[in-house]
Amino acid sequence: MPEGLDATSRLVALTLLRRGPRSRAELCRELGLSSASLTRLTRPMLEAGILSEGDPVAPLTTGRPSLPLSLVPGAAHVVGVKLVTGRAHLVLTDLSATVLDRLEVDDELDSPERAAQVLARALDRWADHRPSGLGISLGADVDRDGRVGSAPFLGWPASRLPQLVQQATGLPAVAGNDVNALAVAEHWFGAGRELSDFAVITVGMGIGLGLVCNDQMVPGHDGRAGMVGRMCLPGGTAGELLADRALAARLGRELGEAVSVEDLPLLASRPEAAGVLRAAARDLGHLAAQVGMVSAPRRVLVTGEGIGLLIRHQEEVLAGLQELAGPGAPELVLEELEFSEWARGAACLAIRELLAG
Repeated sequence: MPEGLDATSRLVALTLLRRGPRSRAELCRELGLSSASLTRLTRPMLEAGILSEGDPVAPLTTGRPSLPLSLVPGAAHVVGVKLVTGRAHLVLTDLSATVLDRLEVDDELDSPERAAQVLARALDRWADHRPSGLGISLGADVDRDGRVGSAPFLGWPASRLPQLVQQATGLPAVAGNDVNALAVAEHWFGAGRELSDFAVITVGMGIGLGLVCNDQMVPGHDGRAGMVGRMCLPGGTAGELLADRALAARLGRELGEAVSVEDLPLLASRPEAAGVLRAAARDLGHLAAQVGMVSAPRRVLVTGEGIGLLIRHQEEVLAGLQELAGPGAPELVLEELEFSEWARGAACLAIRELLAG
């Protein structure tokens, strides 16, 4: 991505990224620009290969054919990283967040400094692609200035992780909460594409929420929006009912034996587990209903490493949603996503920083 693009030029590029090919007239209407201003902005971007012109499109009535503008995905590459205990998931993407390559690195990752050094070594794999930026997602609060709060799942204190990574790799780096990063990717390219109001709920080690309102990500004060693990549901808090450890405890009580989180995938198919999982699925529907009543998203994507246990009981999730939300319930999508998709979310943070600043 060439240096020197002003804020409006980057907004044009970001609009084309999210909305797809647009005629100049459409861009002028959507961005409030004059025809002359748009021509002045797009000419150097066309010459630099950031934008391209499509085939002529005949007008609906009279006038000259238009040449739709598109963002060139290969104009830049970025790296996205999802950090979990003992492992870093990395992807290389283009500007459309298409994954070109992926890499998993096993390491202790016992400190932000250690993680920065591990990522610096891993990036040697993609040196020939000359990435323009790097995004990092992890289970922590990240404020607007990029300060990362404590990351309990990693055992880290608060840190300036983006600065550490930038010093180690030489790449501009940005960090974000992992659920928020996933929500950005799904809003742009996935279940929330073309929606102005959208939410992502994740279930697994913890319970998270990524929220998009009026086409904008909602980080909240100090990046702490979306802490729904403590939200009260009819049977307890969301964390007490739906987190992996809570499900293991509930299942252990039903089976009369000790159950660990690692045992859950194996035990979930046993007939005795069905009642526990159906109840948990209804609890998940209650959580989606609470989110819907608070923020009124058009659609809610429910995913996370724990969704595989509950997705087979989707009818109970929908029943729980309707039980609390009624006719105003949002549309619900349940989907299993690999960690590379979470890393792709981190890549979207880097793309957003690159294009929007």
